This record gives sequence, C-alpha cells and structure tokens, in this order.
Amino acid sequence: MFKRLLINRALWRGAVIAVVLPFQPALAQEVETATEVICSSSEQAERYIALLGGDEEDAVSQVNIEAQSDEACRVVSVVYLRGKDVAKTATKQGTFVVARVLIVGFVTRKGVLDVPEFVQYTVFKIDERMASIATPRSEP
Repeated sequence: MFKRLLINRALWRGAVIAVVLPFQPALAQEVETATEVICSSSEQAERYIALLGGDEEDAVSQVNIEAQSDEACRVVSVVYLRGKDVAKTATKQGTFVVARVLIVGFVTRKGVLDVPEFVQYTVFKIDERMASIATPRSEP
C-alpha cells in the first residue's frame, strides 16, 4: 500500500513538472501547498493589497463587490507553482509582491484534488529585513 502511494505521488509530480516547464523557465521549481488569497487578475490582487487593513476577509469581500464577482479573489488552500512577480506595492502593513501562480490542485479534507492547471495571482509579503540585507546600500 505504501509503495503504491509513493509510486502514485511520483507519477503525479512528474505530470506536474511536465505542465510547469512551459510556465516558467526556471531550473528548479517547487510545488507549494498553502492557504493563500488568489485572485483572477493582478489588478484585483493589487486592489486587495490596497484594501488590506488587517482583516483579510473584509479586503477579499470588498474586491469581490467591486468586481461584481464572488470569485474575483478568495482565500483557498491550493497546490501551486510560483511564477514571476508582476507588481510590487508598499503600504502601511508592509511591502507586498503580486505573483503569478499556476494552480494544480486544491487541498480538501480528503487530500489533494487535482484540477486542470490554471493561472491566478497571489500576494506575498516581503520580509523587509531580508530585503535590506539582499540589497546592499552604496555609501557616499
């Protein structure tokens, strides 16, 4: 049983890699699983950042009201591959990037539900302490 599970998981990962290679030409990409805010467009993700004042659900609801769609943005547990960053925004809450993500599955109580891959946009908060280390300042 365990061996069969490992074989199925390896086959699934191989299929994901075959789908991902055209998505972003990176040498190493990891399939990630997380609960994220995902939006249909980068503009909606940027609007979510602008509205984020502490309550994630309120910001999602407001974007959906403005877009006149219950699914413009939503908080879901997904299996995805991160693509390129498409925007960067600084607010009182911090600095955020909007990135393309290739959704390949949804996490359910019964496990991962594989879905035909599709592109969405999500928001990542940048650890500003690490960003300042990564970008050395020139001294006058």
